[in-house]
Formats: sequence, C-alpha cells, structure tokens
Amino acid sequence: MTHRGVALVGIAVALALLPIAWRRRHVAFWFLAVSLLTLPISAAITGGLSTPHDRYQSRIVWLPACMALLSVPALSARPRRG
Repeated sequence: MTHRGVALVGIAVALALLPIAWRRRHVAFWFLAVSLLTLPISAAITGGLSTPHDRYQSRIVWLPACMALLSVPALSARPRRG
C-alpha cells in the first residue's frame, strides 16, 4: 500500500513540476517528461507481450518519484546571473 501511495504522489509531483521546468527552460523538464512517458509505454509493451502483472510496472514506477525528488532542489535554486 505504501508503494502505491509513493508512486501516485511521485507522479503527481512530477506532473506539477513539468510546467515549471518548461517555463524555466531547465534540463529537469526532459528528465521529468521522459520518466512520465516511460510509464504508459512500458504498460503497453508488457501488457501486449504477456498477461498484465503489477510487478512489471512496479519496476519503473519509482522513476517519476525519483526525478521529482531530484528536480525540486534544482528548480528551487536561483539562476546565477553572470
């Protein structure tokens, strides 16, 4: 149950950070976008190749949570004026 909650919160935070990273033209946008894009692609591939099992999706569902966790400090830092 904790695994599912962390996954949903991670996806929600990644989705919330996506427009912020886009506006700032930060490299974190691409990390967030790719990690969110891998979830439906993986579900389609593994669902099409075999009977759907939660274990396939649980192998990559941590990616958006990890990317969101790593993006928060990067996006909250003030840009340096040089």
